[in-house]
Amino acid sequence: QTLKSAIMEAVSQVKEGNIDSAETALNKALKTQIKVFDRGISFTDTKKSLQFFHQNIQAYPTGIKHLDDENIGPAPGELFVILAPPNKGKTFCMVQIGKACAMARLKVLHISLEMSEPLMAQRYMQTFFSLSKRKAEITVNRFVHDERGRLTTFTTEELKRPTLQDSNMESQLTTKLNKLKNRIQLEIKRFPTGALTVDGLEAFLDGNERLYGFTPDVLLLDYADLMKLDYKNLRTSTGEIYKELRRIAVERNIALVTASQSNRLGEDSRVITLKHLAEDYSKAATADNIVAY
Repeated sequence: QTLKSAIMEAVSQVKEGNIDSAETALNKALKTQIKVFDRGISFTDTKKSLQFFHQNIQAYPTGIKHLDDENIGPAPGELFVILAPPNKGKTFCMVQIGKACAMARLKVLHISLEMSEPLMAQRYMQTFFSLSKRKAEITVNRFVHDERGRLTTFTTEELKRPTLQDSNMESQLTTKLNKLKNRIQLEIKRFPTGALTVDGLEAFLDGNERLYGFTPDVLLLDYADLMKLDYKNLRTSTGEIYKELRRIAVERNIALVTASQSNRLGEDSRVITLKHLAEDYSKAATADNIVAY
């Protein structure tokens, strides 16, 4: 009966030109299993009601010590949001999280809605291998102490960092990446700005799982505000997108990370808070963790 209903729904969606929605309906039907009625948890059934002692959710690493020490980061079944004004490093922050999770042997999928796949790969190269984009000399001050640990003087040293413009950098990176082939599982995909729907995202995840056996542990969506929205009801549509993303995180038990721009009030603020969330304040109620920068 579930399959019949899904086929009818898929046919209806195809007639309307919604191919992604049709594929999503069929995939959900194929994954549906008959489940025995679950009454939930009885408060006095200690085996179940006290399970929280053994189910402490450990957040995935961000590579940022202060956050990792406080167990703040993306976690399975949760929505993690980075809040910052425009052009302040939201994408690079997500790249940093992707790198840290990939180094922890987690499967990472980075979906970009604004930057091309080669440019996103470039940012990951810079982050993984500490590369500057352009040639740059860095001045480093080194402090000199005496035998009692007191500062006596300091010296200045000029350092040259490796850059993407170095003549042999491509061959060096080729050698390094070949060594990481079976250790790093990081996929990068770009969708046009304003074109990706929730159904399209789910269809892509299902296709990756079915065709390539790739089911991500961490999904980085850069970023949710650039998905396809109903511009006649922008605020409501934005809030619904965040609810749907959290649903996907819970249903698929993956850590979902996205970013949100602050509103105009955040432009001149020294400290960004929840009141600076752009468009819909309900994002704050939907997200499990919000880190403001």
